[in-house]
Amino acid sequence: MSNDKSSVLEIALTFVIGAAAGYVVGILFAPAGGKKTRHNIQKEINKAGDMVKDNYEKIAKEAQKGIEALSKHLKT
Repeated sequence: MSNDKSSVLEIALTFVIGAAAGYVVGILFAPAGGKKTRHNIQKEINKAGDMVKDNYEKIAKEAQKGIEALSKHLKT
């Protein structure tokens, strides 16, 4: 069960990192000034970081619920 939870986390994290990297590459090739481009990259990095944190917290809560349910089941 623990492996399933970690693989879900790995998949979610990989997706977020891939999406962020794709966005950054797109911004770098878009026709905008350097200052504006750096601002856009920083803004998107912050958004991606927040999204990763939110998803991690959700997954951690679900994992904790699973651990508690399994623990309760094993005690009975």
